[in-house]
Amino acid sequence: TTLEKLVASDPAHSDWRSDLAEAQLEAARLALARHRSNAAEALAKKAAANTQKLLAGPSPAADAIRIQASTELLLGQLAADAGNAKGATTYRQSAVARLRPLATNSADPRDLSLWVEALLATDARAQAQPAIETLRKMGYRPSGFIARLHAHGIDYPADAALSQRIAQLTSASTAIPLPRGPQSH
Repeated sequence: TTLEKLVASDPAHSDWRSDLAEAQLEAARLALARHRSNAAEALAKKAAANTQKLLAGPSPAADAIRIQASTELLLGQLAADAGNAKGATTYRQSAVARLRPLATNSADPRDLSLWVEALLATDARAQAQPAIETLRKMGYRPSGFIARLHAHGIDYPADAALSQRIAQLTSASTAIPLPRGPQSH
């Protein structure tokens, strides 16, 4: 691919390597959705190898940590699907350990939602509750996230105060009038 050629031409270019790892992770997710586990695993391992190079520095970027943790969760799912409980546990616990420093003091929904996903993958539902509540109060409601929570038997209602405030801001009485163009008769 073009990204692979760019990374090969300049291996130290972290943005290209990060983009490549993210593309490989997304391709792995698509392969898994198409029930092509072997292809998904191969792509996820390529993503992990590229991300490991980004994580080698003294202070890796949050994006690299997220990509690596997401890759580990995917590899954990693949291991579980293949009946490899030990491998699944190892990958999932690695994702939790990798995300802990990032998510502990974060207000970034990308960090918190991935943290919740990792904790739920390791059956640490009680530990996930504070982050779930923080996300709920933020108004974080992507359908995939809600579906994952529901799959674990976790109710995730919209925050009433936030919903009311959004309704107030979008009502006709508080809406900012748009300039009108020339009227046609």
